[in-house]
Amino acid sequence: MRKRITFILFLLSIISVGFYTIKVYAISNPASEYCEDMGYTSEIRTKADGSQYGVCIFSDGSMCEEWAFYTHECGTTWIKYSFPDIANNSFAKYIENLYADNIVSGFSDGTYGPKDPVSRAQMAKFIVRAFDFDLDTSGDSFPDADDMTVDLNEYIQTIRNLEIVSGYSDGMYHPERNVTRGQVTKYIVKALEVEGMTVNMDKPHTFPDIYGNDFEGYIAILTNIVVNGEQIISGYSDGYYRPSRVLTRGQMAKIVDLSRKVEIGSSSGESICITAGGTWIERSMQCNDLSRSVCEANGGEYDSCAPTCGRYYIGQCTEACTEACYMDEGMSQSEVCIATGGRWVQAGLLGTWMCEYLAADAGAPCTDSTQCENLCVVDITKNELAGICRGTNLPFGCYSEMIDGESQPMICVD
Repeated sequence: MRKRITFILFLLSIISVGFYTIKVYAISNPASEYCEDMGYTSEIRTKADGSQYGVCIFSDGSMCEEWAFYTHECGTTWIKYSFPDIANNSFAKYIENLYADNIVSGFSDGTYGPKDPVSRAQMAKFIVRAFDFDLDTSGDSFPDADDMTVDLNEYIQTIRNLEIVSGYSDGMYHPERNVTRGQVTKYIVKALEVEGMTVNMDKPHTFPDIYGNDFEGYIAILTNIVVNGEQIISGYSDGYYRPSRVLTRGQMAKIVDLSRKVEIGSSSGESICITAGGTWIERSMQCNDLSRSVCEANGGEYDSCAPTCGRYYIGQCTEACTEACYMDEGMSQSEVCIATGGRWVQAGLLGTWMCEYLAADAGAPCTDSTQCENLCVVDITKNELAGICRGTNLPFGCYSEMIDGESQPMICVD
């Protein structure tokens, strides 16, 4: 009997197909439904690599990645991000600031790409727009910039005329090359110099991997500039700066957004120190003898380390006992290097004296540099894509960095 009923139902289903159109219903997406239930528009978009993602488009035209909106990760008041791929990114607020002032515009697919690299051509555009420089296309262009689109060539020529860049020794600008974390500091400092800032290349720093680096002075300058309580650059949580690592569009947004807000001629660390009752030490740019009460009264955060190393940087009282303190005690760079566990060696084709720190995790498997003391680089001894922790902080050689499991363009440093 059961077989007969099953057969009859099967026949009825075949007959039904002849008279009706069968609809196949996909499982609903709760994030899309939530977006539409709230009165907004859900839309599927396709990235350049073919992958798809959903966005929730609000009535004012702004949007948020739909799952971020569904889980309230766009903010407690439903922050409406201009780009769907920055909802959970730590650089989102800087990106939004630049977008609001027409300094960045994102890609044609509607995304920003916070983890994507920044080309030298793009950097020229960001600098001109961020500092509101007038376009100046007078004079001869870089030979390899003539082939760029007209607008990018205008930006490149403008920063050349402002002497922010001078190109490479071969006379080219190489607009297609990616900007490194070291190079971006020179772009910024030179732009601030055009704005009227006095440049002092002897600022102190605490990054062990930039001693002797071509960009050491520029990095140190931006480390010592604080805007709205934030250092323009602060390095990674392990204390390293990694100047040879490729700059991401997210990192660029923070550096550019804070740098354009620097008030040229505002109160210096020295004047604030003296006004607060401290003693200014020029060599290490430190404010000593600053009590906890004075520090906190001036908006700083006080940490005790050593009586002679209390440091105060324009609103910040930071923990001392660092390389800057050693330098203040009269030690040379080589002595500081050895005192902090490094090796003072000659490196590179020019044999520059530098401080090398050997990593305890050298050769360990990795997928991102945040997992290593130094960089995570592609292991060329294996056929498949795999990363290993680099054994030295020195940048020399050819290697491809691994970021989030993806290999970056190869860098060769002589």
